[in-house]
Order: sequence, then structure tokens, then C-alpha cells
Amino acid sequence: MSNHPYTLEQFCENTRATLRQDPGRAGQERVCADFERLLQSPAFVDKYCGPELERKLYRVHTDPELGFEVLVHLNKAARKSPPHDHGESWAIYGQVTRWVDITNYRRNDDGRQPGHADLTLTESFRLEPGQARLFPQGAIHAIDYPDQAVFARVTGRDLDAFHRDMFDLEAGTVTRMTPQRAS
Repeated sequence: MSNHPYTLEQFCENTRATLRQDPGRAGQERVCADFERLLQSPAFVDKYCGPELERKLYRVHTDPELGFEVLVHLNKAARKSPPHDHGESWAIYGQVTRWVDITNYRRNDDGRQPGHADLTLTESFRLEPGQARLFPQGAIHAIDYPDQAVFARVTGRDLDAFHRDMFDLEAGTVTRMTPQRAS
């Protein structure tokens, strides 16, 4: 981890300035690079990701102007998610402790047949502590993490404010996701 203090407040100020200038993919990539700096900052990790905190999902920032959010996932138990998207938002996943394995998918069908989806695996990789990755709007991915894994996310909007889809690879189906309420 870096010895240079970089706080959540500084990250959010930088993110706001970056997204005001360029809310598109290039701006999101710059936010991702800044997020890696935050993930490596003891000031952030100690305050928001420490082992003494209750294991749950925390919303640690919602930007009042642009609507982006920073969430911290303090996970107790291992979990493997189904493939899913983030609806109308982009998201950046960043690893704090342990790791998360991520699998990306491409949707092959046009989405016109209700409830049906055909996906192809396009990439699998592991995020290690201090690493972050951007998932543009519409990206479909699944995550798999071990017990006690901690990761954080930056989302362009509150993901519970609109529908998101999850996919069943074996059945070839798509359904709406339920909200993940954060405190």
C-alpha cells in the first residue's frame, strides 16, 4: 500500500472534477486509476474496510451533484454471483483484501424475446488487492470471491434506482435483479 494519504473525500472531489470534464469512457478510466490509488491508501482502508467493522454492504458516498456512489462490500462468506449487468450505469470494481474472480460475457441475442438470453464467455481474470477495473454501461459479468473478501465499487448512479438484469447460463434466461440495499 502507498504511504501517501489519499482520502475518500479527495477521491470524490477528483471524481467530480473528472466526470464534469468528461463523463464518458475516458473520464471513467481516469476515475478507475484514481480508485486504485484510493484502494492502496491506509487512510481509506483503515476507516472503511477494517476487520472490526460489521460485515455488510456500506454506501460511503453519494455525490449530491453528479449522483455517483462509492460502496464498500465487507463480505463474511464466499459468494459466486450469476452473470449480471449494472443497467443504466457504469461501475468500477476495486479489490481491498483477498481477491475476486471476474468473468465477462457478451450477449449474442438482440434481447427482443422476453426472458431469453444467449451469452458467450469473453474473458476471465482475477482482481488482487489494490487493483480496479471499469465495467462500462451494459457490461455483463459474474463475480466469485472467497470468505472475508473486501471490495469496493464506484457506480455512476444508484444501482437500486433502475432495473438491472441477471442471467442464467444453463437455462438461457434473463430476469430482473432485486435491489442490494446499502446502509
